[in-house]
Amino acid sequence: MMNYILCGLLAGIFTWFLTILGSLMVYSVNYKSNYLIAVFLGFGGGVMVAASFFSLITPAINYCEELNYQTWLVCLIGFIVGIVIILLIDLLLGKYEINEENKNNTLMVLAVIIHNIPEGLAIGVAFGSLNMALNGTSLVSAIMLAVGIGLQNFPEGAAISIPLASTGSTKHKAFLIGSLSAIVEPIASVIGVILVTYVKLALPLVLVIAASIMIFVVIDEIITLSHKYHKRLTSIGFIIGFIIMMILDLAFS
Repeated sequence: MMNYILCGLLAGIFTWFLTILGSLMVYSVNYKSNYLIAVFLGFGGGVMVAASFFSLITPAINYCEELNYQTWLVCLIGFIVGIVIILLIDLLLGKYEINEENKNNTLMVLAVIIHNIPEGLAIGVAFGSLNMALNGTSLVSAIMLAVGIGLQNFPEGAAISIPLASTGSTKHKAFLIGSLSAIVEPIASVIGVILVTYVKLALPLVLVIAASIMIFVVIDEIITLSHKYHKRLTSIGFIIGFIIMMILDLAFS
């Protein structure tokens, strides 16, 4: 059992490391242009929406079928819970009188952090399932899952750090926040290995909740903010981010 825990931990650290590499992109871009801000904010939104569909909702549907759950019901409950969670967070931030720009950035970071938790759990479940000898599990598939999530985390790191720097944060602060956004993945990976039997039963709902939160934040906050800089370039950035994340998800799924 300890070997699988170590494997899950190393896989989680790997995905976190690629997030750090993505966050380093914040040092290579000039953010003074409104056009660049619009493109990068749109890119971040595209990454988050694609990740919601291809790395959260689709696996949730597959888990539901495997566990004989009512797929539509799990998705419905997950979306409602996710929206309620983000509205409560928004209400809490409003009580602390955080300005609109900082609130948008905070919601975006929280959405990605929450999104990384079920990804870490999924990695842990993949490695923990090897110990449980569940049907359809293999070391190769577990490793490929970690590699795929890690490759997704690279643009996610950039999608956090670059918009933060674009909207007023220092590059060092933006890099630090972007890097730390995936620190939950190694932790969640270990938890997933240890509690694989129980996590597997709840994983579909957790995945959909994370997807709901990310989609809501993109529509309600990121796109609204980016349109203030340039509407058309926001759309172009969104499509580019969506395509890149879609290719990574489908190529390594």
